[in-house]
Amino acid sequence: MKSDSYYGLVMVFVGFTLSAMSFGGLAAVGVFLKPLIAEFGWSRGATAAGYTVAAFSAAAFGIPLGYFADRKPTRRFMFMGATALATGLLLLSQISAIWQFYLAYFLFGAFGHAAIACTVWANIGQWFTHNKGLALGVGLAGSAFGQAAVPFCASLLISAFDWQTAYLILGLVYLLLGMAVATLTRDPPMKRARIAAIKYGADAGGAWALGSAKSTVIWLSVATIFCCSCMSVATVHVVPALSDTGFTPEIAASVLTTIMVAGAMGRLWSGKLC
Repeated sequence: MKSDSYYGLVMVFVGFTLSAMSFGGLAAVGVFLKPLIAEFGWSRGATAAGYTVAAFSAAAFGIPLGYFADRKPTRRFMFMGATALATGLLLLSQISAIWQFYLAYFLFGAFGHAAIACTVWANIGQWFTHNKGLALGVGLAGSAFGQAAVPFCASLLISAFDWQTAYLILGLVYLLLGMAVATLTRDPPMKRARIAAIKYGADAGGAWALGSAKSTVIWLSVATIFCCSCMSVATVHVVPALSDTGFTPEIAASVLTTIMVAGAMGRLWSGKLC
């Protein structure tokens, strides 16, 4: 890769790590499903709706956050996202009612997942003029890696302690790791120039308008909706479904890990092809 993309490699690391934390925290809902049902007597559908709350809140808040992310430094959104992810998990360790469960996942999705997903990938793409697809593929592989690693670690923590302690430990790790990684965030020269132009009232249009790419963005958005809707069912329910048939929680979580490791490899290969 060209020398002018050097810091882009750091941003690939930032995107990989924060995406792993964000997507991994969402995927871990399935691991906590049965312990929460056993604790509170909630139905499986009502408990799985925590994922739905996080996903829909991320979708709703991702649009305005994406708008502001084009006009403000990316680092602010990385700190917001890392803080919200950790806060959501820490709150989950203290819940006693289902509305608190939903509120914590709303915070996780609206200000955590949305703040990271709608900003960091755009940042990575702007750093590279060569091998842009590969850079994005590596960054996006973090989401699948997190979906493989975080639920499996959560399963081990639940088995070793309990679900409250598992959420608490994850929240503390997320806080420390997220803050450390967020400090590495830097905007590419093109975005810094745009922010400066906006600050001084200059015309900052041009290359930042969608133009002829508008239809492509719309179709990709539709494809993403159907892709993520189908994938989320397996992500949330594969672990409890397997444990229902007699598999241990660790074995059930390892199946999800295997699926997501394959997903990470697919992202890397797809990025290389692009």
